[in-house]
Amino acid sequence: MILINQSLARTLWPGQNPVGQILECDVDREVVGVVSDVRHLALEQESGNEMYIPIRQTGDYSSVDMVMRTSVPLSALALPVRRTLREVDPTLPANEFRNLQDLVDTASLRGAS
Repeated sequence: MILINQSLARTLWPGQNPVGQILECDVDREVVGVVSDVRHLALEQESGNEMYIPIRQTGDYSSVDMVMRTSVPLSALALPVRRTLREVDPTLPANEFRNLQDLVDTASLRGAS
């Protein structure tokens, strides 16, 4: 099974319903849903063709981001999150913590220059 974004759906199956279609990648995967396009790197950069595969079907945990909404300050949250992740899987990296508002502000400034 696989989710694809709107851009990939328009590229592969223009004017058609992509749900139920088979996408040939590492293995044949059935499209089970279409999600909105996301601007990952900067607000001024359009989304590309993207697909989302359940992580348990890939075995690749090297590029996973965990996003949390909280009122707890980042400085108070990092240690307990690291501790909890270590209990779940000691090999999981938990190095970088970023505040979403800082990322948005940085992207906004980049786009304004």
